[in-house]
Amino acid sequence: MDWTSFLTVITTVVVVITTVMAIRAMIEAKRILKRIKEEERCTVTNNGQVNVTNSGNNSGVINGTTEIR
Repeated sequence: MDWTSFLTVITTVVVVITTVMAIRAMIEAKRILKRIKEEERCTVTNNGQVNVTNSGNNSGVINGTTEIR
């Protein structure tokens, strides 16, 4: 197998993997959008870690449940 064929195979595999990842991300985004539209108060919860940093004079409320108003 020459280098051209090898690079073609590698490129094809990378394109397929990237396409699958993009489709999964699109499905997840649609699912989140659907949840937002179904909620009365537009409150969405998601699992994961949230890091917030800020400096300066601010006003507002952030409570322990990561709800930001």
